[in-house]
Amino acid sequence: MSQNTQIERTEQDQSKKQQRRKVENIEEIKDSEKTQLNRAYTIWAFMKTPKTANDNYDSCLRQASSFSTVEDFWAQYSHFKRPSLMSFGTFIYIFEEGIKPMWEDENCKDGGRWSLRVPKTHTNKYWEDITLALIGEAFTHEGEICGIALSLKPVNDIISVWIRHGKDQEKIDQIKTDIERMVMFDENTMRLEYENFQEVLSRPPVEKKETFNRNYHKGGDQQQQENGGHSEDKGFERRLQDNGGGFQRGRGRGRGGRGGQNQ
Repeated sequence: MSQNTQIERTEQDQSKKQQRRKVENIEEIKDSEKTQLNRAYTIWAFMKTPKTANDNYDSCLRQASSFSTVEDFWAQYSHFKRPSLMSFGTFIYIFEEGIKPMWEDENCKDGGRWSLRVPKTHTNKYWEDITLALIGEAFTHEGEICGIALSLKPVNDIISVWIRHGKDQEKIDQIKTDIERMVMFDENTMRLEYENFQEVLSRPPVEKKETFNRNYHKGGDQQQQENGGHSEDKGFERRLQDNGGGFQRGRGRGRGGRGGQNQ
């Protein structure tokens, strides 16, 4: 082993030790000395296994942790795997405390969501940027945001921002502008699309499955043509539970919808 390689490994080990000490120091801070966030948040995970393949969305949704201070957030966030290390099919939600990541929740039922499709090479950064914007109240209409969600797909990943009022066009447009600013939106590599929950739920089942594919932001029609007229995205299709079998351990798909349908 060369001397330069030994020096590099020593520096890496020292860096890891410093990071562990920082986390330990954060966790040792007294509650009275912590910096309170404007809102408390809950981290949720959608967990589906072969044994629960026929269970509804609600029963597969699990609370992972909660936090209400800056220090508690970083102490928990530092222990989470980065998206690039998670298997596709993983769903993670960070929502205001008391709000469940379901369309039927009282705070979400009249709302909607902006869904940002990003290259997998950029997911780590953009997920962290949107997360910090959420807890740091960086959105123009901070009280309008219910929470954010991460959906890991085989090709591109999807980060979505859920809002309370799905027909307030001024707020919808402003949140779109906020998202584009936060991630330096590139229409050549990303897609940003909006769904109103009530409108989706009111459509016939066949039409629901096509909702995401029709709402291209920019460049979507071209991409659909390149794929032979079919979008490669299957993640936002609203499927019945009886089509949800075959999950491998640690993977899942779907979001809550009416009558136990995936959302």
